[in-house]
Amino acid sequence: MRRPLEIRLSVGGIMAEVDVLLRGFPGVSSRGYFGWCNVVLIRSGGEILLFDTGSHGDRALLLKELEGRGLGPRDIDLVVISHLHFDHCLNADLFKGARLLISEEDVGYACSDRPDAAGDTFVPRAHAERLAELAEPLRDGDRITGEVEAMALPGHTPGLMGLFLRGEGIVLASDSVKNAWEFARMDPTACFHGKGDAIESMRRIAGVAKVVIPGHDRPFEIQGGRIKYRGGIKVEISAMLAPELEGPIRYSISAGPEP
Repeated sequence: MRRPLEIRLSVGGIMAEVDVLLRGFPGVSSRGYFGWCNVVLIRSGGEILLFDTGSHGDRALLLKELEGRGLGPRDIDLVVISHLHFDHCLNADLFKGARLLISEEDVGYACSDRPDAAGDTFVPRAHAERLAELAEPLRDGDRITGEVEAMALPGHTPGLMGLFLRGEGIVLASDSVKNAWEFARMDPTACFHGKGDAIESMRRIAGVAKVVIPGHDRPFEIQGGRIKYRGGIKVEISAMLAPELEGPIRYSISAGPEP
């Protein structure tokens, strides 16, 4: 049985738990992006925080993972949306009792014509406008709860916001670091706000992080300038390819130890 990735840390006597509910996948298909991002639960300062919410295809599994931890949507106190792309924000409406935090810059970007001008096709405009009505502004350096603070990481979008747990050097980077391959080369892709800013955001992360939880890959440590993954990755895909077959054909993609 797959066990969730959990990181427990103590800063100033405050215990925090970082739990990856849904694991990101660094893949793309001929049909387009899978959009499977990391969705992370943080318990800190007596509150429960959810960082990003995934897309609609993640909805049932997200609820199942919460239920497996004895939680429901009403138990979440805070939801932080890193940026308003479909694969990170489409389940935010599940958490009606939670405070919703999104950067002002990203709200302004997503609710304007700027994504079209930048060739950014990933903003669900109507959904973003609805979330903008409900969201509280989030700014670089804001202390959210306990030792969790906001970290501005522009480049992929103008207002992308990560989280930084300073005591243990954990950065929830979202798509400022989509995967370890790009981070190792300092070569970000899909930089709708500019590649220069995206590289500077990666450098900012590299200067403070011991552990990075990227947007679409396994969490990894930075040890002596080298990347070491924390855990493996495994994705199974099934397809009903022909009516004469008894069932679906199943494909498995894996790397590293069994997650």
